[in-house]
Amino acid sequence: MKTGHLEEAFFAYLEDVDLGLRAALLNLSGRYVPDAVAYHRGSATLGPWDSRTVEWMTRHQILLLAKFYPTSVLREYWRPILAAHFLWGALAARRGRLWPWLRGLMRGLASSGRIRRDGAVWRADGPKLARVLADSERELVSFEQATGWDDYWRWYIRLAPLGGETHP
Repeated sequence: MKTGHLEEAFFAYLEDVDLGLRAALLNLSGRYVPDAVAYHRGSATLGPWDSRTVEWMTRHQILLLAKFYPTSVLREYWRPILAAHFLWGALAARRGRLWPWLRGLMRGLASSGRIRRDGAVWRADGPKLARVLADSERELVSFEQATGWDDYWRWYIRLAPLGGETHP
């Protein structure tokens, strides 16, 4: 398997994002099958807004940055990174989960050195990652425009506009 196995550090939450980024960086494409049906039980592992869900998702967001983002991309994308993390923290606080968010942030930062070393191979091409991120954000905007803007993404785009573009 070109992408390797699921990353053990992502034992729950965002393991699909990790795998998707590896596939994108390897130029592997997916296939859109309009007739396919998938059922997803949101937050089935622990339930929505469980303290551990918030902590682990926050931790894994930091680990994704450590694993995939070379310093050049961190510098280029600092604004969207901060916007996403602080919006997520605001959502967590609004749901009474500020402390789990802070714990996840601290634990992610504490674990980031190891995963940064172990994931070095995935940071080899900063421009390619930047293209993957830009393509993903364009798709996100297209989806949100078609389905109606979710508050999180509306604020994210306001705080970190794509290429200077403004959206709702």
